Amino acid sequence: MAENAAHISTIPQAKPTIFEVVAQESLLATLKPSLRILCEAVVGTNPERYRKFLAFYDELYLLFDCFLQHHYLKTSQASFSEAFYGLKRISNKGDGPGLSTRERYLSLALLVGFPYLRHKLQELTNNIQTKTYATHLTAVTRCLQYFVKGVKTLNLSFECLKLYYYLRYLSGHYSSHSPLLALAGVQLVYQKHDPSKITWKDLFNFVRGRNQNITLHSFPIFVNLLMKSLEMIAFFIQFLKWWHTDELRTKLNIYPIPKPPTVCKAPLDKCPLCLKQRKIEVALQTSGYVFCYNCIKHWLESNKRCPITNTPSSVHDLIRLYPTEDEC
Repeated sequence: MAENAAHISTIPQAKPTIFEVVAQESLLATLKPSLRILCEAVVGTNPERYRKFLAFYDELYLLFDCFLQHHYLKTSQASFSEAFYGLKRISNKGDGPGLSTRERYLSLALLVGFPYLRHKLQELTNNIQTKTYATHLTAVTRCLQYFVKGVKTLNLSFECLKLYYYLRYLSGHYSSHSPLLALAGVQLVYQKHDPSKITWKDLFNFVRGRNQNITLHSFPIFVNLLMKSLEMIAFFIQFLKWWHTDELRTKLNIYPIPKPPTVCKAPLDKCPLCLKQRKIEVALQTSGYVFCYNCIKHWLESNKRCPITNTPSSVHDLIRLYPTEDEC
């Protein structure tokens, strides 16, 4: 009898840990700048032709993100990053196994529209702050300053609210770790294994002609291939981000803290090496000092360091300086 009643158990589904929910949010935040780098590389091949796409990158990414999140919300009941970590969304009301139409579209709006509007507001405030205004304050200037302060206050309030939700989620008082999830009326749980779900092995077998259970009529094969590829690309992006951060931290730690540079006592219009009027002036870009070309060239070939600051340098770090019209 217990075996027959196992499917109606009222044990709630396990909640994911705070590390998993933060990791999926980090993955979602990494996707947009990573795709922008790819777009910049494409634009670099033909700037005149593809520059306009980079100018409207935010809007193009908005459309792409809307399609991506809608597909995952419809098929996996989760966002792209949540499905990647094996999570899904369920209603806080517990009125069904899946999301209602209202909850799905509200989740889509908060996943796609809210970050877009927040990014645009941040860009607008940055543009306002970088503008140069007159010394005297006008009514328009005061309004713009109040607007910038209001946006900053809203951002700070939202970040504090996120932290509050994190703490309440850790303590077990809240079922949702984010105010956006609470606003959509959903929470995150682990996805159950679905034997009917298409896996990478099934896709490879289909391509090789060994899996007859998958057909183009019963399953959108190309869409799933695309989504699976995006998941692998997202994992590769996360790995590169971790690798670069770890490598950069290692590189910074292996070098000792350099000593402050020595102040050169030579006259500013003389070469610090020969103490004579400079001939064929060149600047050493590792230190900024100006020498005679012959003096510094022979010095670097022998010592491989700046004679003033002792900074590692080479002949390739020399920059030729040309006299201005007043000096000629």
